[in-house]
Amino acid sequence: MKPKSMLWDREAHTEGKHLVLGEYLNAWFPILGSTRGRIVFIDGFAGPGEYSGGEPGSPVIAMNAFVNHSAARRISAKILLVFIEKCADRAEHLRLLVEKWKPEFPDNMNVVVVDKEFDPTMRELLDELKKARRHLAPAFVMIDPFGVKDFSMKVIQGILSNPSCEAYITIMWSRMSRFSSTPEFRPYMDDIFGSEWKSINNIPSVNGRKELYRIYKQRLKDAGAKYVLNFDLYGVNRIEYSIFFVTQ
Repeated sequence: MKPKSMLWDREAHTEGKHLVLGEYLNAWFPILGSTRGRIVFIDGFAGPGEYSGGEPGSPVIAMNAFVNHSAARRISAKILLVFIEKCADRAEHLRLLVEKWKPEFPDNMNVVVVDKEFDPTMRELLDELKKARRHLAPAFVMIDPFGVKDFSMKVIQGILSNPSCEAYITIMWSRMSRFSSTPEFRPYMDDIFGSEWKSINNIPSVNGRKELYRIYKQRLKDAGAKYVLNFDLYGVNRIEYSIFFVTQ
């Protein structure tokens, strides 16, 4: 369920999700940063940057991954971190956190907080680049919404149409498996999984999940991903999230 308060408690599976992100960025920054002139990390659902207990959210994890990286001073690429958060109070809280971090930023690092919705923001950016016949800089895009209705396959396809761009997509399985057959969810399911998902008899079952993810992997490949890797994060005796890495 989407939290209503500005800050909320961090759950164990969220910690696992962020551990994965931090380890990936620890490799991504020096590899791309030593071979490209400019690289971008985009957090599409950034939140306020921290949890009620003071634990770091994904934006802080991303800033820390570069600022405190052992190779940070040897990376010549310009580093841009873009944190997108549609809730104004959370975006403002995040801006204050970023301001506290700014004295630690090296000269080649910049951070921007955007208080807009992820999907229309990315569509506008990708459309502008296409019209100008330009490419998005090599980017790693984190798509981590509450549920399935705030991002589209068109945006994923647009991201992957640019060279050296990849995405980290989370599917909130515990929510989707409960509500996938409700009228509210069906249009979003159609967008993400195509019409083929409707032929699955029992989505919450193990076989249903495997079939749904087979469909999704193929959809991601059709959208431009050469490689798709997924794994699950468990809560207490059940899958909470499934994570998909997509890259060329």
